[in-house]
Amino acid sequence: MQVRPLTSALGAEITGIDLTGAISDEAYGVVRRAFFDHGVVVLRRQQPTPDQFVAFGERFGRLIPHRSVERQHPDCPKIALLARGSTEEKSWTDETGHRRDEDWGIELNGWHTDLSYQSVPLMATAILTPDAPRTGGDLSFLSSYAAYDALPSALQKRIEGRIGTFCFAGRAAWKVREAWKLHDPSHQQRDIPVVQHPAVLVHPETGRKALYVHPLHSLGFVDMPEEDADELLDEIFHHSIKPEWEYRHKWEAGDLVLWDNRSTFHSAILGSAPRQRRPVWRLSIMPN
Repeated sequence: MQVRPLTSALGAEITGIDLTGAISDEAYGVVRRAFFDHGVVVLRRQQPTPDQFVAFGERFGRLIPHRSVERQHPDCPKIALLARGSTEEKSWTDETGHRRDEDWGIELNGWHTDLSYQSVPLMATAILTPDAPRTGGDLSFLSSYAAYDALPSALQKRIEGRIGTFCFAGRAAWKVREAWKLHDPSHQQRDIPVVQHPAVLVHPETGRKALYVHPLHSLGFVDMPEEDADELLDEIFHHSIKPEWEYRHKWEAGDLVLWDNRSTFHSAILGSAPRQRRPVWRLSIMPN
């Protein structure tokens, strides 16, 4: 097996491993070490069965259902289907003018970590694409270690020890909710659950500090007025979201991408890929 770094900040490609065969403890140890060292690992040309894909994920932790994707693989319910690869086209234009496709189960845009809007965030995520899109559909990753390190020391001190607040779709969802209340006070607006996590995470395996606030799901900070929190978040993102510590993954057939939600952010790059029929499998992994 060989591990080749993909950028200086994060990401590694691993060759010489085949998930259709038995994976030795030694081989698994190499993948696990690369996962911690690089945050994102890419295994090329993999064609495992659903059970083999699940067995790979379970070497890292406990699999849970994906909250936002209700569709499951028909032969293996532990796999969420981001896309089924259906050849029957059912698409429409939504109220924002975006073209949507029924085959694609989720559409995310914006830097985030998975399930940070829940009380226990996701440890790791794995995606397998047996077929690749012809164009578009890239997935970008950013090192949250580098994002933290890039903050000016004065800004680091301002967030050390602070507790961030999070909800699904973050500040955007909250502002829509507040606007509805102003427009129609009698409107029965569904509550948005808010959770708390440290703004600076100390990785349990590496001991490194990582930034744990991000544009998509961050709402603010405990005991900080909304206006001040908005200003602080914007300042953090101005310094920390930079292409210098980003890896952009372009899909090839048989790619398996595994990433650590504690040391990376990620964002889908919207394009034509969701309208290109191909199956996309996903595992959501929690610590054992």
